Amino acid sequence: MKLQNLTRIVCLAGFAAFSTGAALAAEDARCVSPGAAQDWNFPSEATQLLKEIRSASIRLTSNATNLESYARGGVSWQTHAAELTSAREQVNSIGERIQRLREIRHMTGPEQQAAIDRITPVGVSLAAHTQAAIQHLRDNQRFLWAGEYTSHLNAMADDGDRVSKFVGLHLDLENTQNKLDTLRGQIDSLSI
Repeated sequence: MKLQNLTRIVCLAGFAAFSTGAALAAEDARCVSPGAAQDWNFPSEATQLLKEIRSASIRLTSNATNLESYARGGVSWQTHAAELTSAREQVNSIGERIQRLREIRHMTGPEQQAAIDRITPVGVSLAAHTQAAIQHLRDNQRFLWAGEYTSHLNAMADDGDRVSKFVGLHLDLENTQNKLDTLRGQIDSLSI
């Protein structure tokens, strides 16, 4: 079931967030064969994964915002369940991509490594709040205005928004750095 995937992602992301750098490097080395590392552009893959995380976090923020409005508006629990299912899918998508980023982390540059390290704990938080909201809905279908439930929805929206903004800024920084590198290369190629 998808909730089991969500729980697994929480555990994996939590492990990744709290592991030491040496342990991560050793684990990462087992995930990639030496020949594959030479043939694959891991920084480009990381950039693509970050773009996918940004897109999923934007959709998640929309789901969470809808859920917040539903909690105030007396919408049926079935409507909440449908929106939470969509939110859970976005969180699972984010978690899978964070997991892959953690696997290839050592093959990326320092800026991407820092971005991976910074979004991992937020991914853990997203998963935990989503799981708690789902559990609340299962246990309390008639109490969808309860403070505990709305707190989880607010946290989901905030975390999704933070991930989206952070990844967007990181990608902007990466694009700017690439432009600077191109300009430096052009300057260096001119002989005056």
